[in-house]
Amino acid sequence: MRKVIFAVLACAVGLLYSCNNANQADAHGHNHAAENNQSTGHEGHDHSDSGHDHGAEARATKTEGEIELCSKQMFTAGIRVKQISPIDFYSIIPTSGSIESIPSEKVELVALHDGRIQFQNGIIVEGQEVTKNTPLLILSGSGFSDNNFNLKFNEAKLNFQKLKRDYDRAKDLHQDKIISDKDFLVVETDFKSARKLFMEMKKAHSKDGVRISAPINGYITEVLVKSGEYVTTGQALLRIQKNNRLLLKADLPQKYWKSVKTISSANFKVPTSDKLFSTESLDGKFISSGKNIGANKPLIPVYFEMNNHEDILPGTFCKAYLKTESVPNSICVLNSSLIEEMGHHYVYIRLDNGNFKRKEVIIGDTDGKYTRILKGLKGNERVVYRGAFQVKMASMSSAIPHGHAH
Repeated sequence: MRKVIFAVLACAVGLLYSCNNANQADAHGHNHAAENNQSTGHEGHDHSDSGHDHGAEARATKTEGEIELCSKQMFTAGIRVKQISPIDFYSIIPTSGSIESIPSEKVELVALHDGRIQFQNGIIVEGQEVTKNTPLLILSGSGFSDNNFNLKFNEAKLNFQKLKRDYDRAKDLHQDKIISDKDFLVVETDFKSARKLFMEMKKAHSKDGVRISAPINGYITEVLVKSGEYVTTGQALLRIQKNNRLLLKADLPQKYWKSVKTISSANFKVPTSDKLFSTESLDGKFISSGKNIGANKPLIPVYFEMNNHEDILPGTFCKAYLKTESVPNSICVLNSSLIEEMGHHYVYIRLDNGNFKRKEVIIGDTDGKYTRILKGLKGNERVVYRGAFQVKMASMSSAIPHGHAH
């Protein structure tokens, strides 16, 4: 603890010292007598953003509790200020949730017959991206009498060739009005069905066995077999997930049940990224919510569908902020503006004289980016949104005894 306090005080002294040096470099013609006459005032000179010396003016206008920072300090510490104004906000329900894949965007590849499976390119792993119609597996039926694909393929080929001859003959007879429309339609339907089956089997057929290809663009989520393993008809081999859309499942506490109908969208944060995501920015929409609860299901699931993002990983947990009723003309600050001390919250505002002052505020809901201020600000204040902690450290310098600076 002593090390932490010492580090904070050292940073504060460093900021003060940098301002004193800057003031002395910019001041012209000052003497020690004048400084001695001002020994009861703040040491150093307050600079405006333009870098000119206005120490006398600052001391004349400074009141108790104000914090003086020169332009060099502000630049070095990366302090940024933004004027706030009323905005449209929402009542927020904070909760937890998870990112899930959409069931309809999952496909499962299965064995068409008994045989031995081989990986097409030697290696297939989870997370591997695949494109539609890319061969992934080879299913060999050699040595097995039942469900031999080559046998079925040859049967389909012979059936297709036979029905094609029947179709060509029936077409000539139909043109000569020798057979009825009804009889010709039966022949045509049988031929088209046989052609479709043969073309599908031909696409998968190879001299080594059945080629099993990716039916969609996406990535492999599960590899259920090993290369060289014997599989049976209908056995699951791989699972592939489209990477277009995802589900956000938020767990709503029971006490907010009546608010479900007012939920419009959500912000959320995932451990795989520092960004704050929004279902609105991801072209998302509210889908549905659960309608019952139980002993093993105390929370109500709320679902949003949205576009995928490279920084979002399906299966991860998330922190969610559900937006409900609109709250117009709300006074809000960025979350980075807030400093918490002993359960109290503060912001730093910049005054007209260029100094800073700490202001206690009562906070309301947060959407993960902004926090609504219930009391303490009226709007139009210039609030520090970056570098608030550095301003806090600078304020501590008034409690540090220091000698005359040159």
